Amino acid sequence: MNSKLIKLLNIFLYLIGFYLFWKHFLVLQPNIMDMPFYDEWTMFDKGGLSSTFDLKWLFTLHNENFILTTKLLFWFFYLFNHWDIYTNLLFNFLFFISIVLFFCFLIEKYYIIPSGFLFILFSCILLWENHSWAICAHWHFVIFFFLLALLFLLLPPKYSWFSVIWITLSLFSYGIGIAFSLAYAGLSLYLYQVRKKMHYFILFTVVSLLSVLWFILIWSSHPTENTVLTMPFEPAFWNYFLNLFSLGFGFLQKEFLIGLVYLCFTLALFYFSFQKFKTSKERELLMVVFFFFMGLLGAISLISAGRAKIESVLKTTRYAEITLFFLCVAYILLFKLVQSGQKRVYFGIFILTLVGLFYPFRKHFRFDIAYLGNFYQKRLLKECVKNYYQANDFSKCKDFEYFLTKEGFERAKNLNLSFYQKISKELQIENPK
Repeated sequence: MNSKLIKLLNIFLYLIGFYLFWKHFLVLQPNIMDMPFYDEWTMFDKGGLSSTFDLKWLFTLHNENFILTTKLLFWFFYLFNHWDIYTNLLFNFLFFISIVLFFCFLIEKYYIIPSGFLFILFSCILLWENHSWAICAHWHFVIFFFLLALLFLLLPPKYSWFSVIWITLSLFSYGIGIAFSLAYAGLSLYLYQVRKKMHYFILFTVVSLLSVLWFILIWSSHPTENTVLTMPFEPAFWNYFLNLFSLGFGFLQKEFLIGLVYLCFTLALFYFSFQKFKTSKERELLMVVFFFFMGLLGAISLISAGRAKIESVLKTTRYAEITLFFLCVAYILLFKLVQSGQKRVYFGIFILTLVGLFYPFRKHFRFDIAYLGNFYQKRLLKECVKNYYQANDFSKCKDFEYFLTKEGFERAKNLNLSFYQKISKELQIENPK
């Protein structure tokens, strides 16, 4: 196909993607509100969010995870505007779009592949939790810093040292960061073997030690005692794992066979790619995709181990931010095979794959419907909060007792958070601050 036509088509696909992001934003903007939701209320626990920089709080586990970068974000917003969650959510949404653009830039720069199609998929995927819960910023941070670490690792040695900083931030952004850290270590060891530079072995050693430190800190922090792990030898693990994999290809229904088919399809693409690409440059770029893929597999393995026995909804949308990258991996491999030769065969498979994605992704465009339940819950929560601050009445909060406490209400009041300022003004409550 003519290169100019491909470029024009790519630009057209980007325009569609930006339109979908704008449509998504028009659904979000009037409905999101300045109100902490679910786990965000844990920020008001004793020893939690405060006006001072608290290193101990930053490294305190949230459930079983470090979310250091997310807590830092909350603290910055607290200093900036008393943590207005409305602006926090808008920032998260724009940050997500920036990550997608950054990823597409990497694909086009290093793999010479038009990325407009992937941009559309990211623009329409239903991530209603990640776009309506401020605390879900950890999903953005953990993948962003992993991508940044891989980029810097490929740069000349004087820059690649910075990759250690980025992978460390990914490691402490969320629990699955350990899978990304080990994938980074694997890639750095591979680069040491092929480039014969001690620099990469040092990076491998440093990140391996950081991963060990992470395990020690997790172990010493005594994660939640009620955590029930599902081991890989249990059928429930693979059911959850394969359902997560199929989520990356847009399938919202529960069907592990779909995940198995797409996993085999992706592994077959790796097999043909390793057979096809033999030059050092081709093999190096292929190994970057391979270790990125291994990091993603490790991530959904950890999610499956932690959630398979306690989560009835297998297709929780927050995981799609990670799993959609499986589709990106398959897209890169298939497109490079199309470019390399036997174009009719691979191009036929490529077209069939794209057409096949229209079936699962057809359900991802109804942003208004996806958010209905969440927006309704937040309106109920607001009434509960208003009732407490107006009459010291906790009766309307029975549906939210999982995460609400009177102590949390009082601490939010003492912090003079943005949502409390607005409610006190609305109810004409005297604000001591």
